[in-house]
Amino acid sequence: MGMCNGKCKLMSHDLKDSISSMISDTPLCDADIETIVHESADIETQVHESAYIETIVHESAYIETIAHESADIETQVHESAYIETIAHESADIETQVHESAYTETIVHESAYIETIVHESAYIEIMAHESAYIETIADESADIETIVHESAEIETITIAHESADIETIEHESAYIETIVHEYVDIETIAHESADIETIVHESADIETIVHESADIETIAHESADIETIVDESADIETIAHESVDIETIVDEFADIETIVHESADIETIGHESADIETIVHESADIETIVYESVDNETIAHESVEIENIAHESAYIETIVHESVDIETIVHESADIETIAHESADIETIVDEYADIETIEHESADIETIVHESVDIETIAHESADIETMAYESVDIETIVHESADIETIAHESADTETMAHESADIETMAYESADIETMAHESADIETIVHESADIETKLVKTLIPPG
Repeated sequence: MGMCNGKCKLMSHDLKDSISSMISDTPLCDADIETIVHESADIETQVHESAYIETIVHESAYIETIAHESADIETQVHESAYIETIAHESADIETQVHESAYTETIVHESAYIETIVHESAYIEIMAHESAYIETIADESADIETIVHESAEIETITIAHESADIETIEHESAYIETIVHEYVDIETIAHESADIETIVHESADIETIVHESADIETIAHESADIETIVDESADIETIAHESVDIETIVDEFADIETIVHESADIETIGHESADIETIVHESADIETIVYESVDNETIAHESVEIENIAHESAYIETIVHESVDIETIVHESADIETIAHESADIETIVDEYADIETIEHESADIETIVHESVDIETIAHESADIETMAYESVDIETIVHESADIETIAHESADTETMAHESADIETMAYESADIETMAHESADIETIVHESADIETKLVKTLIPPG
């Protein structure tokens, strides 16, 4: 045993005893023992690493689920601007669910926004009478533009506004008032100048156009939201299969942190092109809507984005001149901040008597909704929105009938637990050298752990000289 030259200290006492017992009847040369020492050191390391992997496997349904049911985390991140957006823009998907009933409803189910964009004098009035749009264009890419430009408007808007829109919807008469009291936006459309003219006349909107994403491309390439729905991944399924997204967001040492700290995921974030690419590569938002129970109804009831693009010279112009949504998201200041920083809000206030009152008297949108006299006036002056509301099943009703994404979050397993039990994705990413590689090379971590029999048994077998 003198030939070991102390190298056997690398091994545990039990292992040295095993070696001694094994080699007592079979003398080994220096090369054999040195090989055994090196191999045992490696295998011992494997034992420690396998303990970690086994822990990950047993504690985290997350990795296993990702490995089996979704391409892999890297692919997910590359293919889904949604995840990246959540990582950067949102602190909490559940909060998004609560806050986004209004935005999602407007985008998918209501002719209201489309009508405003195509036919309403409202935008023209804003463009000519107030610096509001210009301010929005300079500071935030314009809320309305964001609404039209983003298939993921729900996430984007929520991330910036951080106001509980669902609460607004439930607590304020805003949506219901607009829907029920708006008389005839079409009349406004006939009385107003061409939206395209507004675009050309308003340097503000043009600025918005430059800062926005390529909606037309999205519209033409995705055919329409319903198509997007068919082509994308099923968020509901993801919710059920990946155990609770809500919990992931709350307790995942922050997905954004994971994204920035995880070498590969961060790269994925930076490699994520623009919304158009996102639309093609991602498990597309609208599939989420189409395939997720009540959101399917939303998809069918909504006006196709493609139609919006074809029918509206405004959107088409925006489409050709715009950048991409992601840029808008990063460039646009928090909408709430915009409200405070905008020197032009007060100008709007002066031009819209009651809105000024709203601005000064209200602390948030809910208050604005309740105190807004002009919005109600607009409602009385318009004509067909009420009909539109009934035909689109009424935005408020849709919100209540749409199964509620929050419910999906609650019904899905608990990803938060998953996040805590899986030791933290970031750590996982660094130690496993990349989840994708781990998934592919290990042919399934769980299988590795179970099929590797027992690393220590392997060690013993390895230490037995050939023959």
